Amino acid sequence: MIETVSETVRERILQAMQAAMSDVVVARGFNTNIGHSVYRSRSTFFEDEVPVSTLNDGEEVTSVDEYGGDRSIMQVSIQVLINENTDDTYSKELNSIIGEFKNAIGSSDPTWNDLAEDTQCIGFVPLYPEEDGIKTIAGELSYQVTYVTIKGDPYSVLKP
Repeated sequence: MIETVSETVRERILQAMQAAMSDVVVARGFNTNIGHSVYRSRSTFFEDEVPVSTLNDGEEVTSVDEYGGDRSIMQVSIQVLINENTDDTYSKELNSIIGEFKNAIGSSDPTWNDLAEDTQCIGFVPLYPEEDGIKTIAGELSYQVTYVTIKGDPYSVLKP
């Protein structure tokens, strides 16, 4: 029997990554509850929603793999936004939250239940505001996810 899937492999990987991010809560052994505030591709937040995080899918490059499938390398970023505080510990807080997400993604199956070949953390950039009156800081954690689908079929994983 052929399984019918309504979402692309790309989308299913992103959903799995978002689920791993949502696990970042104290009840699951983490030091923060930011997992309660995980969004997809959202760029605007209200002050009372902070701290918050968003999962953003980015550029994807596709080539033909050795079995004739479409090998895709997708860029994914996790952005974290926290309130700036007056005692200058916001950098420490940001690094702690980024560490929690790195732990959650890194301890997850890097194939996302056989949807991908691999998931690699490729960098982190803290983003400090330069304008007066800004009371938040942000950071962006970057990942690269490699997956292979049947040529011309973004819904089906190629399993050689």
